[in-house]
Amino acid sequence: PQVPTISQTITPYLPREITDNIISCLDIDSPYWYKPLCNCALVCRHWLPASRHHLLMDVRLDSDRQYNLFVSNVIRSPIVSRWLPSTRRISLSASAGDMPIASTLFMHQLGGRFPNLEQLQLYRLKWDTRESSISPRMFIFLGAFASVRTLTLDDVRFPSSGTMRCTITALPSLTDLEMRGVTWPISPSVRPLRRNAPKSEFLKRLRRFEVFGLDSPLVEEMFEWLSITAFGTSLVDLRTNETVLMKGSELWRHTGPSVTQLAIDFVDKGEALSTIGTSHQDGILH
Repeated sequence: PQVPTISQTITPYLPREITDNIISCLDIDSPYWYKPLCNCALVCRHWLPASRHHLLMDVRLDSDRQYNLFVSNVIRSPIVSRWLPSTRRISLSASAGDMPIASTLFMHQLGGRFPNLEQLQLYRLKWDTRESSISPRMFIFLGAFASVRTLTLDDVRFPSSGTMRCTITALPSLTDLEMRGVTWPISPSVRPLRRNAPKSEFLKRLRRFEVFGLDSPLVEEMFEWLSITAFGTSLVDLRTNETVLMKGSELWRHTGPSVTQLAIDFVDKGEALSTIGTSHQDGILH
């Protein structure tokens, strides 16, 4: 019998497992991470599934134009929307200007469509303007992000302390909360949530809390509310600065025993440590 030649025995295509592994090695944290993935998606139909999977793992939208294109070309597409379970992180960032459309509609249009979403990041959203006014009823849809464990609020302007509370307590699986430069109008009299309010029970799961850049009156108002919730019962990792630490001293005395990792930016170390309480200092300062 005739012996087959090398060209006849070697397939002209790489196995799918190899190409998928190569595509997975692309760095999605680089500044232009999406460009090589888009190129891979255009190579051939065998490269398309893995390329789309990694393209949708991290969704970053920084303008209303990008948001509208994402909704029309991905969310409403019966073909591309099949890859929505691949998404692990969504970032909305008004870095190129205000996002009045995205900031008010994303809860309704995106909620419940990402079953494996782990991180929700909101940057520079202005919910206190007329163009981006948000109704408390919208937070019903925020609860549809049931799988989100990490919430980042960076330079977000809330119209009231009530909307800030709703944002934090609406996510049922929240374990990590990051707040930086968050603001809202100071209320002349704060009406705290009832101790048995169902929403406050979600804070039992909070294990990591990072809070920076809050003005002193906001710290006092927020911590007055947190002190009557389940906050701190499972808190392990706390990262904050001296201002927040000192203003929330009474609350920290209750959370200290559970905290094992503590990072503080402070000027007066001695006063900050006395706020924590000497009985909880050993083993938690790094």
